[in-house]
Amino acid sequence: MLLLSGSAIQAQLVITPGAELNISGNTQLTISNMDFINNGKFTAGNGTGSCTDNTSSVLRVSQATPFNNVEINKNGGAALT
Repeated sequence: MLLLSGSAIQAQLVITPGAELNISGNTQLTISNMDFINNGKFTAGNGTGSCTDNTSSVLRVSQATPFNNVEINKNGGAALT
């Protein structure tokens, strides 16, 4: 889903209720300049989830969201909430 608001672009990775996102093996999931919202089922596998950008992002989950490894690298005062 891509939302446009004025000149700012905000993207979201949304897993809706009843939907599944399965990552297998050692695949890396990189969330950059976007929100991650899990209302469905997320399986991370053995890979690494990373959040790297210079804008504030939201990590919102309605149930346990396990990651094997997590890397957070925010720049310029950006926050992960």
